[in-house]
Amino acid sequence: MLTFHNFYWNMTSRLEFMPYTIPAPMIILFAYVCQMFEGEKMYPFFGLISASILLSLLLGVVYRAFVLKKYTLFIFKPEAAKNDQDRNIQKLMHYPWTEGVLAVVRWCIGVYIPWFGMNLYFNLPAHEHLAYFLAPWAVAPVTAVYFLGTTERSIGRLFQHPVFKNRDVDTLPRLKFAITIKVAFATFSIAVLGVGLMALMLYFVHIGVAKVNNFNLFLIIIISLMLANIVASVIAVTRSLTGNIALIAKNLSKISDGDLTSQNKIASLDESAGLQRSVDSLRLKWAKIVQQAEEAADKIDFESFTLDEKSNDLQQALYEQKTQIQNLDATMRNIRNLVHNASDKAHATNRQTQDGANVVNEVTEIIKEIAAMNHKVSDVLHVIREISDNVNLLALNATIEAARAGQAGRGFAVVAAEINKLAELTRSRADETERLISNTTEKVNSGISAIENLDATFSRIAGDAFSSGEALSALVNQTDKDIQMAIDRLEEVSDKVGNLSDTIAQSAQNLDKTTSSLKNELSYFSVK
Repeated sequence: MLTFHNFYWNMTSRLEFMPYTIPAPMIILFAYVCQMFEGEKMYPFFGLISASILLSLLLGVVYRAFVLKKYTLFIFKPEAAKNDQDRNIQKLMHYPWTEGVLAVVRWCIGVYIPWFGMNLYFNLPAHEHLAYFLAPWAVAPVTAVYFLGTTERSIGRLFQHPVFKNRDVDTLPRLKFAITIKVAFATFSIAVLGVGLMALMLYFVHIGVAKVNNFNLFLIIIISLMLANIVASVIAVTRSLTGNIALIAKNLSKISDGDLTSQNKIASLDESAGLQRSVDSLRLKWAKIVQQAEEAADKIDFESFTLDEKSNDLQQALYEQKTQIQNLDATMRNIRNLVHNASDKAHATNRQTQDGANVVNEVTEIIKEIAAMNHKVSDVLHVIREISDNVNLLALNATIEAARAGQAGRGFAVVAAEINKLAELTRSRADETERLISNTTEKVNSGISAIENLDATFSRIAGDAFSSGEALSALVNQTDKDIQMAIDRLEEVSDKVGNLSDTIAQSAQNLDKTTSSLKNELSYFSVK
């Protein structure tokens, strides 16, 4: 960042002391050539000249240490150099008159104090004293113009330079214009001072105050100092330009070699500073692009590695899926066999149920025949009961007749009694047999009802078994077809996914090779 500190010390450190330090040796040379003092008289004058120079320098130090400190213009405040460039220069623009005042004061200290001291030290006559006193004011107009040269606002108002018409424009052109004027007037003021000293020397010689010794040497020295000042200014500006161009070329060479870490700064206000800022901006953008490319390459490398792992996982999953499909196919074959067996058993159950129904029908017929025979037995028992009643009635008549016969009919009475007992026993047995037949008939009738219900149940079971067998067979056939179609489709999808997995794996390998090549290319650049 171009700060006021860099701008001031790097661009004007060789020029700012010339208006304050060069006049003193020029005055000493003037006094020596004019033979104004000899021997030990020279030392106090040298001391006065040195004191004026030191006082001028001390005033600049005090000014920067105290006055500029509260204006935060970065002199003796390194931490302030981190602030924004425009903000710092704007602060300078708000207080430019202080630089002009300081320049005038230091000029007066460097020029007039030696003159006053020389006049007082030699106790010159009034007219000579006045001449020595008024001589430096020959450069007073130059001093005034120099004040304007150090005052940016005054220059802008005086010359109405375009860069000062709009206060919102970049401040660097304004400072560049101001420092150019400052250096130009500083050089011009020293040149005018030299010319004034030569004119004053001729005047002193003319009035007989001084006796010129080695005037040609004085002229050569003065002209040499003036030329040295001009040459120094030209060299300073030229070296600044060429040095900046060389530095920019060096930075570009580093960038071409892949070094994007160089952060060289140019403390200048000319176009080279803008060029360096552009180069540095380009370097930062390239460094950012390279870093982003490296990050992208690392990310792609990681993604390709992840993709390769996913492809391997997919291959493993496909292998396991194919194994499961084979197991499923075997399981479905077993289920198909079981279902076929169940269907066969259902048909067998249907046949057995039909056979059972036939047997039940036969049993029903037999039971019905038994029931019919029971009815016949009941009829026989009814006849036997009638016969028993008749026999009992005959026995009763025989008993009556035997009683009538008396003793002669006693044997007949005994027979009649036995016949009566036999008739009663027959009747009793007939009644008991009839009860048994009646119970048997009821049970036979219940059995017939149960067998009829069993026959209906067997019929339903046979129908259900037949229907179940047919439905199960149809379901097995349809399920077998659906499962086989699903297995075929699953195998087809599995094959396609397997081919896609191979393609992904190959792409991941190609991507890894490309990423490695990109990293090799990016390794040419150094961004850290």
